[in-house]
Amino acid sequence: MLDPSSSPSASPSATNILRRFANVHKCPVGALTLRLHRGDWRRWTGTHYAVMEDDALRAEVYDFLSKVNYEKFDPEPKHVNAVLDGVKVTCSPTCPRL
Repeated sequence: MLDPSSSPSASPSATNILRRFANVHKCPVGALTLRLHRGDWRRWTGTHYAVMEDDALRAEVYDFLSKVNYEKFDPEPKHVNAVLDGVKVTCSPTCPRL
């Protein structure tokens, strides 16, 4: 099982950002509301996991990153891709809790 903090390229700040993003996608009982299932992103609606378009998630990551540092950070595609790579690991059904 992959641990995003064990990656040689993952700095503590990158891991912290990933945890913050994942925490945004938790319901009050701590379960993730964003999942990657059979290659599709799915978001919890309250009754089921509905398919979420890749572009919608990418836009959400851009927005999240732009606000991470009080809107003083202009995310580039490489930053978004790094978060999405980590999210793929943390939002898979076999992922341990963050």
